[in-house]
Amino acid sequence: SVSNIHTLSLSHSTIGTVSINPSADWLAFGCPKTQQLLIWEWRSETYILKQSGHAYGMRCVSYSPDGIVVATGGEDGTVKLWNS
Repeated sequence: SVSNIHTLSLSHSTIGTVSINPSADWLAFGCPKTQQLLIWEWRSETYILKQSGHAYGMRCVSYSPDGIVVATGGEDGTVKLWNS
């Protein structure tokens, strides 16, 4: 059966995209309205990274297979790579 492990309240804005790193320790969120990338360690409920980076909304986020790099794509037509 499926059960809720944890519920996070990170923002009053819409969370448009989410990705979990390969070790399942960190979650990366893209918030279109705030134009922010948020990386969150869910067990301790702490931010690892909170970064603005796109001139318009952030639409997609994905971890690299090794979990070291996060790629974001935005409405500004750019793809950005971030160290996590």
